[in-house]
Amino acid sequence: MIDTSVLHKIFESEEMIQKFLISFRLEIQKSLQQLEECVTSKDYEQAGIVAHSIKSLLKYLNEFVSAEIASDIEFICENPGNINHDLIKKMIKNLQTEMENVLIKVNKKII
Repeated sequence: MIDTSVLHKIFESEEMIQKFLISFRLEIQKSLQQLEECVTSKDYEQAGIVAHSIKSLLKYLNEFVSAEIASDIEFICENPGNINHDLIKKMIKNLQTEMENVLIKVNKKII
């Protein structure tokens, strides 16, 4: 089950939480695609920005495992001198796998 305790502190109503979850579901899929495209094209600066956004969204849902993977991707992209392209691609695959589980939980929470 998704932990919406942070969202309850931010939003005034269950309706707003539902809107956030619906938006999250759409935006996270776009962001994952964008992250993959940035890394494929070796635009690591933009990849770091996208990873940061993903991390922030995940923290609103207390999804710390996925957020940590996004944070690690962000950190690597911010240090371009030592980028291991294959490692980042593997990390993105791990993040995508984690996100599949998160999205299942989000879908169960959406009314």
